[in-house]
Amino acid sequence: MSFKRFLVLLLFCVFSAVLVPVVHAQQDIDFQQIIARLGPSNQMPDLLFDIMRYAMFILAFIALILIPDKQLLASLLMTAVLGMIILAKLEIFDPIDLPTLGLNVGMFVIPLIIAGMLRGRGKTPRALIPSILVGLIGGGYFFLFWAVYQRGTESMPF
Repeated sequence: MSFKRFLVLLLFCVFSAVLVPVVHAQQDIDFQQIIARLGPSNQMPDLLFDIMRYAMFILAFIALILIPDKQLLASLLMTAVLGMIILAKLEIFDPIDLPTLGLNVGMFVIPLIIAGMLRGRGKTPRALIPSILVGLIGGGYFFLFWAVYQRGTESMPF
């Protein structure tokens, strides 16, 4: 096994250990609860966040379809953004936890990086505008979510 493959395997193991704590891995999965969490909320700030997440998901899916086949890294990154949106919608982590901040930052930054990575032969790539829109909506979502839920929490150690 080459050193590069070993590092990728080690990174994958560390990433898996962070995302799947032992407590979550031993619980039974209730699909009705997952379906209920994917639906829109009833209260106002949560409903606005749901609308923004749905818009980001639809635009990210459109951008994923429009990304050319030969740009694998951009396709994989947009797939990761779709996964981040789903994880944020399922509310696996508490709103004041650090992984939630990481998901929100990823939904903001990664689509803009993808928009910079896209290249076309003498013309503008078709996935450029949806990627930029996902990044802008993600930025609005990130700052609004921070202002409503994460700013000024007493659980922060500093």
